[in-house]
Amino acid sequence: MSNASLSKYLLLFSFFFTHHELAATNWYVSADGSSQNTGLAPDSPIASIGQALESAQSADTVFLMPGTFPGRTYLKGKHGTVDRPIVLRSFSNDPAAFAIIDAQSLPTKDGAHEGLVLEKCSWITIENIIFRRCWPSVVHLINSSYVSIRQCHFTSGRRVVYPTGHDAHHVLVENCYVKHPDEVWNGWSWEELHHGAVEYYNGALLHPWRSGGGHVMRGNTCLKMFNVFRTRPKNISEDGNTEIYDNVMIDIRDN
Repeated sequence: MSNASLSKYLLLFSFFFTHHELAATNWYVSADGSSQNTGLAPDSPIASIGQALESAQSADTVFLMPGTFPGRTYLKGKHGTVDRPIVLRSFSNDPAAFAIIDAQSLPTKDGAHEGLVLEKCSWITIENIIFRRCWPSVVHLINSSYVSIRQCHFTSGRRVVYPTGHDAHHVLVENCYVKHPDEVWNGWSWEELHHGAVEYYNGALLHPWRSGGGHVMRGNTCLKMFNVFRTRPKNISEDGNTEIYDNVMIDIRDN
């Protein structure tokens, strides 16, 4: 092959490879979708968030159509990249039409009624979603890293965002809104909340547990909570280098 032919071949290969790498797929999920649908268009949505996330690759976006999605979603070993994360978000940018993930759980400090669990995942973005009746955690990040949670709304959860494990690091919680019941501020006693009948509210918006640290919590609005940030590291290597700034905190009972 001549040098000119080789150069042309390499140029074509480079173009194809770059084009292939830049390609991304949108997936669509609806509460009234069907497993028989492709999930590749708003008028052909699938019903399972988990199925869409399992199918998604780096740079793909999983859109949740307006509506309520019951139950818990668990995802393991899914990875985006630094400049091509996998995104889970509401289809609408209007908060009034955000999708709702509802674990349908009564308040509890035990059990496993989370809204979303990511285990050993990385470079995942979650945004513009409402989470309801998720207990005791809402978004549980087990040894997962580089997870961004933006503009989500929370009304439940002892540990709203819960990074656990030494490989859980660099979690961003940004521009979210969380409000617990008015009784947390003016109703239940401190003793009831701290270690009594309603201690399932003794948690925080960001609640790392023996994590690798490097977390950021900024631009959030936190109302009627017992704590906003909570951690109990065993040693200096856990939960460190965490930045908390530019948050609005109103009627916070304890920390």
